[in-house]
Amino acid sequence: MDTQHRTQGDSVDAEIWATITDCPEYEVSTHGRVRNRKRNTIKVLSQRRNGYLQTTLFVDHTPRYRLVHRLVAEAFVSNPRRKKCVNHIDGVKINNHPSNLEWVTAHENTQHGIAMGLLTRGVDRYNAKLTEVEVLAIRESTDCLKVTADKHHVSISTIWNIRHRVSWKHLG
Repeated sequence: MDTQHRTQGDSVDAEIWATITDCPEYEVSTHGRVRNRKRNTIKVLSQRRNGYLQTTLFVDHTPRYRLVHRLVAEAFVSNPRRKKCVNHIDGVKINNHPSNLEWVTAHENTQHGIAMGLLTRGVDRYNAKLTEVEVLAIRESTDCLKVTADKHHVSISTIWNIRHRVSWKHLG
């Protein structure tokens, strides 16, 4: 982000805006808002199934879907070690204030999620297609991958990952 300016006077939590470097027609604020600079309109944010807020920015009539917390972090949170992930310190995915964001590694992000009790696994995942009983049966099965995948209506790679304990590791 290359330019920043304040709004709402000099209050303690004044909203500061910064131009989005790769989409210079837009700005992001410390309050997690995004606006079109030409039209001076605030963009609508939508919430993904995973809880993160996103918006659509258009560059040369091409949509770019961007996560709001990444836009805020890129503009307002220092990243001297060039870490790749943005973590919500309080675990609240819609709290995109810079004071709640930090740059972390993928491993640090996972460890934080586990410590905060935010990571779900197994049947608790929003996209789980199998039960624990089915997973255990898949591990015991001697059928080929394709037959087992067809039986459970999942991909062959899902069956391979279960049998090789890449996924559903928590079942032992």
